[in-house]
Amino acid sequence: SSTNQNNSSSKPTDWKEWLNDLVRYKDTTLIASALAENLETIYEEFNFLNGDIVVASHPKSGTTWIQNIVSLLMNDANPEKVQGQPLYLRVPWLEGKEDPECDCGYKLLETRSSPRLMKTHVYGSLVPPAMLQKAKIVYIVRNPKDVAVSYFHMHRAYQFLPYVPWDEFITELFLPGKLLYGPWHKHAIYWWEMSKSHSNILFLHYEALVKELKANVESIAAFLGKKLTADAIEKIVDESSFTSMKANSDVNYSQVSVMGHEISPFIRKGKVGDWINHFTTAQNQLFEQKFEAWMAQSDLQIDFV
Repeated sequence: SSTNQNNSSSKPTDWKEWLNDLVRYKDTTLIASALAENLETIYEEFNFLNGDIVVASHPKSGTTWIQNIVSLLMNDANPEKVQGQPLYLRVPWLEGKEDPECDCGYKLLETRSSPRLMKTHVYGSLVPPAMLQKAKIVYIVRNPKDVAVSYFHMHRAYQFLPYVPWDEFITELFLPGKLLYGPWHKHAIYWWEMSKSHSNILFLHYEALVKELKANVESIAAFLGKKLTADAIEKIVDESSFTSMKANSDVNYSQVSVMGHEISPFIRKGKVGDWINHFTTAQNQLFEQKFEAWMAQSDLQIDFV
């Protein structure tokens, strides 16, 4: 099919080969070797500051949404202040980079003064101890069926990721945790447990943001110590609606050509329960069994609709 063709020769064509090239880092997760090298440097040399603000998540969980909210909160709800600055430069990805033309996030951050904003997808033994000690961390979790759908579409579009047929994507990659930063449940449960013992971690649910954006913006503001007027909060809610973000070229990654927007836009649907349109009954049963086993020891509640 034409879906696994991309206008760039750099898109991996054989996903099994791609998978073999990933490294199992610190016995925790599979990542590309370049990310592992960056994490090594960050772990050993990056200087976290009091006042650092970190948006953390498993990929495809609403990271961009929280980055946008946090960035607006820290700029006094004034979109003019951030206009023309892509979100991925305002809140850089600590251990990587979306735009191949840019420096890795941690290099961009080294020259910035506090409060520095950043995002990360680390969990478990990948988390630098200084981050847990010094930063304020906003973590967002999303139900894994919708994460899987979103991740599948990203693999379809993104030039550096291989296209994988949906059934194989679910059964051979997502459920066994053989994707970048997988498995989902270890990620979610690690941060959920950490949030119980660390007052500097705010744990949010994507599904709750969809239902109650304003209340969640208010709790993020309170967590970050930002006192804003009701009008300012409304402004952030407006600027963080799905429609606004999809149309905002500073936020929707449309400036980053490797994202393959013509195949699948980075900000795609933003719905809860879109998985219903992708999963077969058999796939759903398999997923449910896995999910039950993953969560057997955890009190983390997840909404699928």
